[in-house]
Amino acid sequence: MKNWKIATAGTAFCAVLILCSGASAGISKANKPDKKPPKPQPVENQVLVSFKKNASASEKAALHSKAKGNVVKKIQKIGIEVVEVPDGTVSDAIKAYKKNSKVAFAEPNYRRTLTTAEGSLPAPYNVSNNFTEQWHLDNTGQGFGAEMNPVTFEDTAPAYWGTPDADIDAPEGWALTHGSPDIKIAILDSGVECSHPDLDGKCIEQVNFTVSTTLTDLVGHGTHVASIAAAETDNDIGTAGVAWESKIGSLKVCYEIELIPGFPEYGYTAYCDDADVIEAITYAADNGYQVINMSLAGPDDSAAIEAAVNYAWENGAVIVAGAGNNYDMVKQYPAAYENVISVASTDHYDNLSSFSTFGNDWVSVAAPGGALSMIDGKGTIFAAVPGAYCGGIPDCYNWKSGTSMATPIVSGIAAMVWSYIADPTNTAVRDCIESSAEKTGALNQDFLAWTKYGRVNLHGALVCIPPEFPVCPDTDGDGVPDANDECPDTPANTPINSNGCPAKPKVVVIPLL
Repeated sequence: MKNWKIATAGTAFCAVLILCSGASAGISKANKPDKKPPKPQPVENQVLVSFKKNASASEKAALHSKAKGNVVKKIQKIGIEVVEVPDGTVSDAIKAYKKNSKVAFAEPNYRRTLTTAEGSLPAPYNVSNNFTEQWHLDNTGQGFGAEMNPVTFEDTAPAYWGTPDADIDAPEGWALTHGSPDIKIAILDSGVECSHPDLDGKCIEQVNFTVSTTLTDLVGHGTHVASIAAAETDNDIGTAGVAWESKIGSLKVCYEIELIPGFPEYGYTAYCDDADVIEAITYAADNGYQVINMSLAGPDDSAAIEAAVNYAWENGAVIVAGAGNNYDMVKQYPAAYENVISVASTDHYDNLSSFSTFGNDWVSVAAPGGALSMIDGKGTIFAAVPGAYCGGIPDCYNWKSGTSMATPIVSGIAAMVWSYIADPTNTAVRDCIESSAEKTGALNQDFLAWTKYGRVNLHGALVCIPPEFPVCPDTDGDGVPDANDECPDTPANTPINSNGCPAKPKVVVIPLL
């Protein structure tokens, strides 16, 4: 079976909510946007309200009546009500609720937006070696990617050359484990094309939390994200996901609106309402998802979103979210919440991506999220997209870049660690990911200038022993924890690395995709 990628026409830089930068052709595009996208507007006629525990049903009803509000949804697990109010009265309604001592908080139903534009598509471009395209997994300095020739307007490849070891050491990690199908990753996004050949054995469910009438990923974002995290691997098809064996659930929280009504070929704007995101987070927590991936963000600090995140964390989930694509240090949410692993983006040189939000006081880690072509805006992270973008060819692939792409790499690592370490908990998994992150890049970049912990490494996270587990001591007193030491819960003669952890051999295995 052939494996295809597409080159799309139009603009596809999405930097506010769903944090990707997609491919475009025929339109010049700088690596960094000249100005930040406009702040998204909240849902016009909805308020999110949380009452204190001592509020009676009659008191709640009276407050809703005063605000002329009608409860359209209750998210029972975290005590949040979605209230519809007359158009133009959101601000007044919030003030009315906040004046009452029985109200914990009241806030807008913030809307986070994505704008993509997909123009008429040229013929698919054949990629000869998909694993070579996935430099984020194994970067040997190989050529990869494609870029439009400004003279002929045709794609030429390779467009880039990698930097050895500017990657997550995926083959070395896969030599230890392929993960487990018992580990589930919730993809909160624009939907996932679960019929894609790289995902058809991975999707366990598709749930729509939005006003959209379809589960289909019309935007093309969620499919790409899911593929990065957990595409089927070693199946002679397409690309490799970080978590070989893990399953994914498509929890659609972003609905699509045609940019030009009646002309879907010109692409979609995706709207993601906080109420839908909150409901999906609590659903994932209640339905056994160990990892929750949110390749989305926005500038509005939401008490409701934070409550949902805290609920998921308290119920044992690892929550991962993109830090944003604004190339500044301004906090984005939900990434900035304490119980979230926030993710910045690095490129194929191990540099901070030119679009990535950063901050060593709040961004947890970085992961490969790619770069943007200065000629045509194409990204550099290669993964699955819906077949509709290849004229109906089912095994369709494309390049995108963004913290959207970096985030599922971390989610995939979380799933792998969860399946591998003894007595896994969300705290232990997060500790392994953060403590094992590399502090310096392939070209000696200082990752701690951009993040709290560094750029993630799959192999390092797998061999990490979390703080609550026994750490191998230097029992023979030679000053070095080594194979001569006997370690708690570690078989005799197991090699020990300089950190006192059981050492694992770095065996490079190139998978059959």
